[in-house]
Amino acid sequence: RLPTIDSAHAKTCYLEMDGTIKRYVGAAEITEDILPILENATITIYEGSKIYLQLKTNKSGKCAFKLPLERYFKVQVSKEGYVTKFFEVKTEVPQHNLDAYI
Repeated sequence: RLPTIDSAHAKTCYLEMDGTIKRYVGAAEITEDILPILENATITIYEGSKIYLQLKTNKSGKCAFKLPLERYFKVQVSKEGYVTKFFEVKTEVPQHNLDAYI
């Protein structure tokens, strides 16, 4: 059996994620650094089928959140009039680093 993190005795550790949500425009002359930002987009984080956290991007299209370790999440980025995007996050700690979190 592999060792696991005992949440009752674990240090307060988490995965912190932040980023900027931008709108892809598809034009060849537009580079990533000048893509239009997407303010007030909804970020919904699911753990299984339940909503774990929901937040909105700010005026600069930025968002930040923290996720507990040793879990699996699905992140949804949406805004009315745009295609909804999903990505998955697994906050598992590699076995060779486990001692740092116990």
